[in-house]
Amino acid sequence: VGKRGPIDKARDLMTGLGFYETLSFSFSHSDFFNRLQLPEDSPLRRAIPIMNPITDEFPILRTTLMAGLLDTVARNLSRKNEDLKLYEVGNTYHAESLPLTSHPKEARRLCGAMVGRRDGMEWCHSRDMVDFYDVKGVVESLLNGLGLFEWQVRRSEAPWLHHGKQAEFVAGSTTVAVFGAL
Repeated sequence: VGKRGPIDKARDLMTGLGFYETLSFSFSHSDFFNRLQLPEDSPLRRAIPIMNPITDEFPILRTTLMAGLLDTVARNLSRKNEDLKLYEVGNTYHAESLPLTSHPKEARRLCGAMVGRRDGMEWCHSRDMVDFYDVKGVVESLLNGLGLFEWQVRRSEAPWLHHGKQAEFVAGSTTVAVFGAL
């Protein structure tokens, strides 16, 4: 058996924390950028158009995993599946400039979402809903499980997250995670 990498370890950790893995297309739609309230100059808006998209709903390569994951959450909520712990591991695609003059950069990302009750519906558990601190605990557990112990938590300025309920984990000068309430 080959050596397991950090992506496999992250999947194991997320599953151990009670999350289910989802998969979505590597394609997206630019309307999602407006739903996230991204500024016009955000690098996430610099999406690579697909010359022959499979459908009009997916004309660009994704620059974030959030679109697919949030669509999955919305689909589950519309079907009354209201207690969710989901994550996706996948590539995002980033262009230096458009139109493309060089190969885009691919980045492997992990994106997660928690919605609903903290402990499920069993009679012996409370009916408390997940909150900011539950998400913070998941990120701490994930980072520690991956061997990253020296980090700081500081306020984040992500436009898609609730202004007073967001933060980021920083290791050295690198932001390794952004989290908060949508």
